[in-house]
Amino acid sequence: MRELFQEAGRALLRAVWSGNEGPVPNNRSRGALLTLSVIGAVLGAWSSYAVLASDTAGGEFRITVAAVLGALPLVLVTLSPLWAWRLGLVGMVFGGLAKTYLGGQPWPWTPVQIIAMMIVLFVVALRNTAGVVGWIALLTIVPIGVYVRPQNGPGASVAVFVLLLLGHQIGRRRQAQRRLKVEEGRTEVEHARRAVLEERTRIARELHDVVAHHLSMITVRAQTAPYRIPDLPEAATTELAELGDAAREALNEMRRLLGVLRSEDSAAERAPQPGLDALPGLLDTARAAGIRVDATVLGDAALPAGVSLTGYRIVQEALSNASRHAPGAAVRVEVRREARALVLDVHNGTSPHGATTHAGPGHGLVGMRERVGMLGGELAAGPTVDGGWRVSARLPCTDD
Repeated sequence: MRELFQEAGRALLRAVWSGNEGPVPNNRSRGALLTLSVIGAVLGAWSSYAVLASDTAGGEFRITVAAVLGALPLVLVTLSPLWAWRLGLVGMVFGGLAKTYLGGQPWPWTPVQIIAMMIVLFVVALRNTAGVVGWIALLTIVPIGVYVRPQNGPGASVAVFVLLLLGHQIGRRRQAQRRLKVEEGRTEVEHARRAVLEERTRIARELHDVVAHHLSMITVRAQTAPYRIPDLPEAATTELAELGDAAREALNEMRRLLGVLRSEDSAAERAPQPGLDALPGLLDTARAAGIRVDATVLGDAALPAGVSLTGYRIVQEALSNASRHAPGAAVRVEVRREARALVLDVHNGTSPHGATTHAGPGHGLVGMRERVGMLGGELAAGPTVDGGWRVSARLPCTDD
């Protein structure tokens, strides 16, 4: 109970003096809104002064103060809604004390002052917590209960509560939408990071098979060299045996590392990794799936296993993207083997079923960029002038 009273006291302090509504959003329309508020306040003050001067017998100073206090909150509401409400509350008390009744009507405030206070209450409820809004409601109905005729007081009080409740609910909805938008952005970033990590893990698993093959060959050749090459010096035999042991130890360590990288459902990935030598089979599979593929392979330069594997995966992913985003479109694949690089170009046209659509960089492009970046190559992927899509890559075949 004590904590409840303390929280209520803090909410009252924020409502009456300190405030806790945060900075006013700095958007492009704020300047225009402030200008309109100033114009509206000037016109409202002039209108209130004219009404008070014609319908009351009050003094000039009292009429001027009442008119200014009734319209000035319209200016402050764009800068600080709480201060606008505080000034509006002072205006309500001043109007009640001055007994500025308009032509015998039961309201001690001008129509401009009433409309301005309604706007201020709505904006305050949009930007403040429930505790602050509750105290504002209670403090606002005090001058209503004191200065408004008894038969009209309950209706005015209910209007204040409804206006504040409506503004507060709309404000909560806006805050929830902003938080949801922020969370969606974070989720999208997290999904992108996870896709990169998963693709890197997959690449590491595939490269393990390539490196393990070469280590196995080193081990076998080092250990069988004394039997294949006669009359080897004893020092050379010892050196080859040590090289074989080192290669075997490295292979065992790589297998332990692969045990960490592999998931439970990755048994299918234990098969030997393909290279560009398996490209004809990939193209036949694509054609069997209904993709119209025209392939050209130029050059016969030998390729490192990692480059060959990356080239195969890029063509595979490009064909998969073409089948998803442009079903039925013709696809042209060009592979050019050079002495120092492997050049790939996959271009698909427009789908006969409609315009080719691409939702931006997906996980496939993430994997391509990771593979090409690992080899120090270059990748370009994007739409073409004919409405299709092109993937181009250049993979260096040297160590420098």
